[in-house]
Amino acid sequence: MTMKREGKVFLDSNIIMLAASFHTYDVIGWINTLYDHIYIHATVLSELLIDPARSAALQMIRQGYWQLFDPDNPQHVSDEGYMLYEQYVHEMDAAFRQLNIKKQAQGRMVKGTTDLGEKDSIAAALLLYARIICSNDYDIGEVIADRQLTIFTGGEGEPELLLHDTLEDFCYYVVRHQVAERSNVRKFFKCSIQTDEPNRQRQKLRRLDQRLQALE
Repeated sequence: MTMKREGKVFLDSNIIMLAASFHTYDVIGWINTLYDHIYIHATVLSELLIDPARSAALQMIRQGYWQLFDPDNPQHVSDEGYMLYEQYVHEMDAAFRQLNIKKQAQGRMVKGTTDLGEKDSIAAALLLYARIICSNDYDIGEVIADRQLTIFTGGEGEPELLLHDTLEDFCYYVVRHQVAERSNVRKFFKCSIQTDEPNRQRQKLRRLDQRLQALE
């Protein structure tokens, strides 16, 4: 029996688009098998403008595999919870602005995007005590580390750092949790990074292969 990656996870649009556009294998099914409780923020859903990603997300919501989180829906969040959520959103706005300032100071490239889906998903994860953000946006992991974003997962334990599953991490865990065959996962990963320049592709494939080989 396949063991799930426990806890709530919020999916980002980039992961959904990559999964839905790969028709050789059912990567959406891999997501559903790997993760325990899957959420998608309304902002992320609104970013999925074209098929097959949008239709796949809507189908997963209708079939109950994914849960839509809409902060403007009183059935999803109480008035008190909404105030806390808004506070988290403001904190994430500040966190991403600070990250851009740090990048500029270090001579690194700053993205020209609003990061709305990423900010809102992190805010929702903090509100709902979700353990994982699944996104191939590496800024998320940097914000989590810089701000030391933690959640309580229940019981008497210490707060845990919010986890960030990149595309590479997702592929690694799909193999580790015996959701799909290594060769199939590698094909998906290789296809997903084909827009990268060749040296970067080779680096990413080498890093994933090293992690997968360690599982043997």
